[in-house]
Amino acid sequence: MRQIGIITLYHNNCNYGGALQAYALNQAVRELGYGCRTIDYVPTGMPLKEKLVRKIRTDGLTAAAAAAVKISCGKISARIGKAVDPEAAMEIRIRESNVAEFRKKRIPHTGPCTTEYITGAAEAFDMFLCGSDQIWNVGSVNSFDPVYWLDFVPDDRGKASYAASMPMPALPEQERCRVQGWLERLDFISVREEQGKKLLSNLTDKEIRIVPDPVFLPDAARWEEMAGERKIREPYFFAYLLGDDEKMRKDITELAEKYGRKLAAAPFLTSRPRKCDRDFGDIRVCGGPEDFLNMIRHADCVLTDSFHASVFSILFGTPFWAFRRGDPDGKRNMDSRLTHLTEAFGMADRLISTDDLEMKIRTAYQPDPESVMYIVEQERKRGRDYLKKILTSMEEKCRKEKEPYEGKSA
Repeated sequence: MRQIGIITLYHNNCNYGGALQAYALNQAVRELGYGCRTIDYVPTGMPLKEKLVRKIRTDGLTAAAAAAVKISCGKISARIGKAVDPEAAMEIRIRESNVAEFRKKRIPHTGPCTTEYITGAAEAFDMFLCGSDQIWNVGSVNSFDPVYWLDFVPDDRGKASYAASMPMPALPEQERCRVQGWLERLDFISVREEQGKKLLSNLTDKEIRIVPDPVFLPDAARWEEMAGERKIREPYFFAYLLGDDEKMRKDITELAEKYGRKLAAAPFLTSRPRKCDRDFGDIRVCGGPEDFLNMIRHADCVLTDSFHASVFSILFGTPFWAFRRGDPDGKRNMDSRLTHLTEAFGMADRLISTDDLEMKIRTAYQPDPESVMYIVEQERKRGRDYLKKILTSMEEKCRKEKEPYEGKSA
């Protein structure tokens, strides 16, 4: 049985969507008849000086200085916030513990593997996948980690990306050569959004496919079972917000009150106490990924700025509204993922700002549920077929690479 190693944003990742996509890709590979483990990669991280030098080259001196201040202030404020707000610290610990337990129970993975030892870990696998989630978010201050491009994998092993995400409008000119070199080593390249394909198409002649996020790959029954029976008996809206927008929270609170719904909310999703979350919501959700699915599955409506909360709303047939996050014309715009998703399902009007929220809800086009589920099934089949194709092709490559050595031994 060929062994597959998966590289994704995994180590201590307490994001619900991140944990669920890691689970989904791991399980999809296993269901195709391969051994599979997610590599618990622990990035050593670049020294702060090198991060800032790259930031200057990418975005300029002012942006680099702002990033340095943000990093330092973020760490300090997180520590102070947890110290002065023990209730928030407890909610964060509960969620992080539950997500860690989910990874332990449901995702076969290696032990922690640092940057220094990642090459040695490669010996345990025949083929490698990198993806999904924002592994190629080259606009971040921790950008361009070669491990997420499978740079550590020997030439004779199969290497492919699956649904890698690049939530950025442009690729820094200074990094094009390195990215080009990494792409040339991959046997297959696939991304999650049209934006990622546009960014990479100028760097390689290889085919770049757009494929669905891994959470589309399991059967619907798998997610239904994981979500479980309804936990909140009364009607409710579920708010899942990664951004810090206080006005957004105010508008959502007023909407829930107007419609006579309880408001369930997942607080402190950035793992730091935030003022905007302290008094937000009637019901606090701090459980594991199963609770996240349960809240979406049984909500009257989901209000979110999260890609995966939007995806699972579609998968469960739950009405949802996705809010824009960031400057549409800025270098850190995060909307490309949601734009691609909502347009693919004929729900472009679901991606909105909070202005006139109630009016937009009342006048929005209601898509036919059967049509949406048909697209879901088509996406599931497309993703599975592509995954099977690349794994089969890479397996053949591995077999041919070993034939000369086996012949000499004979």
